[in-house]
Amino acid sequence: MRTLSALFLALVCSGCVTGPSHCGNKVNDFFDGIYKDEPVLAGAMTDVVPVYFLAKVVAFIPDFLVLNPVQFWAFDIWRGEGAPYKHKNPPGKVAWFLSEPQRRSETRASR
Repeated sequence: MRTLSALFLALVCSGCVTGPSHCGNKVNDFFDGIYKDEPVLAGAMTDVVPVYFLAKVVAFIPDFLVLNPVQFWAFDIWRGEGAPYKHKNPPGKVAWFLSEPQRRSETRASR
């Protein structure tokens, strides 16, 4: 009985981590915009005062407990495909480490 309960709990919790993680990705997009506009401020918010880390922890709670399981068990399982999160890409410079074709396609897309 104990192993059956553990298996059931593992099955139910599998939907908690998988999913679009809407709140966590919103935090990522928010800090990405801050980094684009003010990289020094973003560095201070991640390294000096762990604001980014704390925001990710707070955003993980509703994602883990409500949003991801509902999305996974109520919609994605039955459709047979996942629902990705659509990130906001702030217009502007592209990172130096991207390959040249990626840079050109992202630059064209932002115009």
